[in-house]
Amino acid sequence: MNPLFLLLLLAPLAVVALVGRSPRRLRVHLRAWPSIAVLYIRAASGMLLKPGRLPATVTRVAPIEVSVGVASEVDGQRLANFQRLVQGPNHPQHVPIMYFIVEAFRLAMAVLFHPAFPVSVAGAVLARYTLVLTRNVQVHEKLLHSCSVDTTVRHTDKGDIEFDLISTATTAAAGDVVWRSTLTILLINPKRVKAAKPAAGASKGVGVKISGELIDTWHLGGDAGRRYASLNGDYNPIHLFPITAKLFGFRRPIAHALFLLARAVSAIETKHGLDMKGGWEMESEFKRPTLLPATLGCYVGPKKEGAEGAIDFSIGTEDGLKEVLTGTLKRLG
Repeated sequence: MNPLFLLLLLAPLAVVALVGRSPRRLRVHLRAWPSIAVLYIRAASGMLLKPGRLPATVTRVAPIEVSVGVASEVDGQRLANFQRLVQGPNHPQHVPIMYFIVEAFRLAMAVLFHPAFPVSVAGAVLARYTLVLTRNVQVHEKLLHSCSVDTTVRHTDKGDIEFDLISTATTAAAGDVVWRSTLTILLINPKRVKAAKPAAGASKGVGVKISGELIDTWHLGGDAGRRYASLNGDYNPIHLFPITAKLFGFRRPIAHALFLLARAVSAIETKHGLDMKGGWEMESEFKRPTLLPATLGCYVGPKKEGAEGAIDFSIGTEDGLKEVLTGTLKRLG
């Protein structure tokens, strides 16, 4: 048997076998931000050498952590491009709360594409995102970034797999954690049983309008996924072109969930008049993919009783009947 073929055949099994044990923490300390080109070479090799699924018996992954050892300011040009894309203020006095993950996403990819990470994440989608920002961070502050994977793997009733990536930004001067986020990755089971289609002539029922005030309407082009990828480096095929998205079961490219979330926060600030000064925490859940191009609406719910400074928001389809994502912003303190 060809040795190369044998390696390709056995490597995924070896990776899974190793994960079943209790691995030591793997720490990778970088002197600079990782190269996108190198990351995608590792991603390509992962598609060949790693399985696309994990057995239900695997409930833990290797505790991988990647950090950049040199403190840095935010990339001014990338920040300006981000603000244009999400239609935020042109010259923000502080770093927008959804910008941190744009720069930190490269470390998330370094974790996912690490040889010790046991499964290929090609075609993966996002399920949830939470963050805590303890205070406003000025654009010229120097920060240290890190990202690690929570070792727990969750197998859902639908056969999907979930795991969490935890990212932090720490001040170089005092060592304080000013930003922490948890990004839940979802590997969809390709053998999911799809819901049965209604019989011919059956009533589709009357949809229920999304509650809340419509504060903004967006017309997103087919290139929205590629434009966001140029900022955070996430060139997942599902976000790029129809031909690449079809490889993973989507008729057209889908919008990046973090882009939609950033656009919503920006709309709440600029259209709804929310003052984003101070510390914030946010929870969000991604409900369904958005095929591009698309028209979406951003909604803000009524103020919660007894929840000072808390705002519920959602993004809905053009007809206002289906939620794309939901979230809550809450001021700290």
